[in-house]
Amino acid sequence: MKHILSCVFLVLLFGPLMANQPFSLEVQPDWTQPTQQIQQGAETSYRLYFKGAFFDEAKPYQPLYYHTFPLDGPGEPIVQIASIEYENLNLPNVETENWATELQFNTSVVKDRGQYFGKISFMPAIQTGGQLKVV
Repeated sequence: MKHILSCVFLVLLFGPLMANQPFSLEVQPDWTQPTQQIQQGAETSYRLYFKGAFFDEAKPYQPLYYHTFPLDGPGEPIVQIASIEYENLNLPNVETENWATELQFNTSVVKDRGQYFGKISFMPAIQTGGQLKVV
């Protein structure tokens, strides 16, 4: 894919005891090779793929963008989309049934060795009207 569209997310972090500073995160998935072939015995299937994608067992055909960032203290990450652009992606071999019609973010805060970290993950693709659209 020649054009990489950008998606800018403004992540606001508010802590009940300590104020975490808001920051912007610009996400530009590299869709130059948008599929990955998977061989399961005699069957071949394809899944959506971008460079650096993570996959989880619950939805092994949906790539996830994953980012971890340090925090000043505990809190609840809040994601706000500041700007987003989608591009249609025509991949007839990739299954898109039951995919979300809007971006869905998973956020969490963990403490490791006395330091707090925020985690954000999401699939940078949606399905609308039978058409696959990627960020």
